[in-house]
Amino acid sequence: MKIVQTILFVFLFLEFRAQNNLALLFAETEPISLALTELEQLVFLELISPSDAQLLKHFFEHGASVSNLYQLQGLLQKDLEDLQKILPLLKAQAPPRKTFKRSDVLLGYELTLHSPQLMFTPDRLSIRRDTSFLGPAFAMQQRCTVTWQNWCAGGQVSKDAGEPIWHGASPIGFDFLTSYLAWNASAKTSILQKFVLGTYQVQWGQGLQLWSSRGLGKSIDLLQLAKNPMGLKPYQGRDEQRYLQGLAASIQLGSHQLTLIASLKYIDAKPPTDTLQEEFNLTFTNGLHRSASEIAKRKQGFEQIYGLAYSRRTALWQFGALALYQNAQLRKSINDTVAVVNALKAESLFSMGAYAQGTWRQFYFYGESVLALQNGVSITSSHASNLALIYYLDQSLELGMHLRSYGPNYRAFYANPIGNSTLGANERACIFQLKWQIQKKVQLKLSSEWLQVPFLVVAQQYPRSSSETRIFLQYQAAKQQIFNCQLGIKPLAGQLLQFRFASGVQLQLHKSEALKISTQWAFLTSSTFASKQLELSWTHAPLSAKLHFEVVYGYFQIPTGAAKLFTNIYLIGIGAQTSQLNGLGTYTLTALKYTFENKWKLVFATSINNLYSESYIRKVHFSIALQKKV
Repeated sequence: MKIVQTILFVFLFLEFRAQNNLALLFAETEPISLALTELEQLVFLELISPSDAQLLKHFFEHGASVSNLYQLQGLLQKDLEDLQKILPLLKAQAPPRKTFKRSDVLLGYELTLHSPQLMFTPDRLSIRRDTSFLGPAFAMQQRCTVTWQNWCAGGQVSKDAGEPIWHGASPIGFDFLTSYLAWNASAKTSILQKFVLGTYQVQWGQGLQLWSSRGLGKSIDLLQLAKNPMGLKPYQGRDEQRYLQGLAASIQLGSHQLTLIASLKYIDAKPPTDTLQEEFNLTFTNGLHRSASEIAKRKQGFEQIYGLAYSRRTALWQFGALALYQNAQLRKSINDTVAVVNALKAESLFSMGAYAQGTWRQFYFYGESVLALQNGVSITSSHASNLALIYYLDQSLELGMHLRSYGPNYRAFYANPIGNSTLGANERACIFQLKWQIQKKVQLKLSSEWLQVPFLVVAQQYPRSSSETRIFLQYQAAKQQIFNCQLGIKPLAGQLLQFRFASGVQLQLHKSEALKISTQWAFLTSSTFASKQLELSWTHAPLSAKLHFEVVYGYFQIPTGAAKLFTNIYLIGIGAQTSQLNGLGTYTLTALKYTFENKWKLVFATSINNLYSESYIRKVHFSIALQKKV
């Protein structure tokens, strides 16, 4: 009760000392453009550090954009006064519309090959391959794009290790093949803004109803939970499940926007006899077709999605609504595969949702609410909501709270917080967060989450309640020197506790040299052993140089029955490398990127894992990529 009284006192009686220009931050909605020459000039004037320049360069090269000054502050972790100085240099006038000739056709090409994994043991060298896999042990991806005026077309062919490139049995064709034809308006005044025929992705609202791309759906940091959806975009990724295929268009009328979605595609599916349930199963979505059993499930389901979305953006707010119909059924009749008593029940859903996010005075709000209509199901059990409110007491202090509630009968084929599953979990959770800028160089963040699952579909899989508390401390001695540490405490069943500690140091040794040191430690009160990890990373990446490279070395010790640890490394030119650590060993990742003729990039990467178990094993993996950006 005292905690509740304290919170009410803070909200009701504390003087409003919020940032005076908070509204101006969100009112600044025009995208901020960057160029390499501007970045180098900002570094020369010491307005941003080389590490900041690398971060912004990487951020914009991957198609992202900054919509306001507040988002830029979140990226660079800087004071608003410093950002106000560099804002005029970051903003650029929109380039004049270019007059294209017939010869102005731009080509983009990328070929990536991953070698089979080599295994070194004391007595022999071998290629790691499962005898049940029917295809070659290497992985491959080949992509091509053609751009002319406002038109863009692309296609790709890819396969994973152990998969055949071409399947001769039904369905016949390449293991994974996608293509698209897209049109993008050159001016915001055009009525038709976007048009895509083929494969595409859609990010909508806060990800509760439709979010085809993958991402961290749940986070204990409220500002990381806040989504900035990119809307409609052509797709050429390697994920074989999280995309739509068909026709989509976006229409703009002033600040109002309509988006039409129609998707029809074949998906991997398990028959009900494989999962011992009548309901259509969408949990089999790994996209791997290596063995005979995996190939038998390839494209055996047919999925249809139709939607109509409306959204509007104002200076301080954005909001929208989406009506969505989703249907999935087996491509073949269940009687064609195996005799069963009950026929298959196809999954058919109709959902309606609305989202909003924006700021008012010293408050920032974002949220989404969705209702999945089903016959004979109550509204409360098929409803899902995500709501968050952040309150800025002062420039150095903010409070936030996030509430989420998912009904047991809520369904979504593509939803970021729930994943690609048709089963709800009736999850109810609350996150409370406090951020305090103790000094200019010191920041403290306290986050706590409480979770309940009242009605479990399978009671043995999840605990009915859980909680976690995290304390994060960051000390920034200078622009090039950052130290942070985090402690997490999570109660487990049987009066047990799990402790997780992580710390890291980032040092900018030179304008083109960066060094990172990080460590993780996890301990369960039920175990006498602790899990440990130490990781070193060195990056050499001058802004205008042709050669960039990165080296990462890590050591880990995960005893049997101890807490699990994960790595999340982003290599130059390769992308995210995430894996779970187990046992005792080391890992070394290297990446080298060379740019020639201003457009072509050659990337070479290696991965070496040493496992020290009863017998010493070394696993080696090579990757090479040739890229030409449009």
